[in-house]
Amino acid sequence: MMELSWVIRRVGFSAFLLLLALLTACASRPPQPSAEEAAASQPPPVVAPPREREASKPPTVRTVPVPQAARSLAAQAEQASQADDHERAAAYLERALRIAPNHPALWQNLAVVRYRQGDYAKVEGLAHKSNTLAAADPALRAENWRLIAEVRRQRGDRQGMDAALAEARRLAAISGAQ
Repeated sequence: MMELSWVIRRVGFSAFLLLLALLTACASRPPQPSAEEAAASQPPPVVAPPREREASKPPTVRTVPVPQAARSLAAQAEQASQADDHERAAAYLERALRIAPNHPALWQNLAVVRYRQGDYAKVEGLAHKSNTLAAADPALRAENWRLIAEVRRQRGDRQGMDAALAEARRLAAISGAQ
């Protein structure tokens, strides 16, 4: 009989320890979120408005880096275009744009090649795309507006040409390249 009471006490004590372990596990803190989850749940930082002297500075020209492969393709396009093989030049530039789709000079070069081909319907759209990407480069944007003005002149749109030339002159004055 002694052995049976010892077993009951032993099982009871083990059950007590098991119950205590379960209660401890339930009472522990929930897992902490990862650093990424914590950052995502935080509100974005408040950005202070620029100081007056900073706002008066002209925007700096930021160039978009061009990978070597895209530069090489652009150089091949220039050679092809100089040899009057504009279709091949356009193909090289389109390949370069697949590598560096946000480079405004590549879009502008493609606009020039399409102009040389006489594909005026595409030129204006390509020049506008270049302008969108070249927001901080007034000299490149002025060149695009001159190209747009020429296309509009070819189409007989005198008012459109004058407006494009006015924008080109305005941007050239900003960039200092008259």
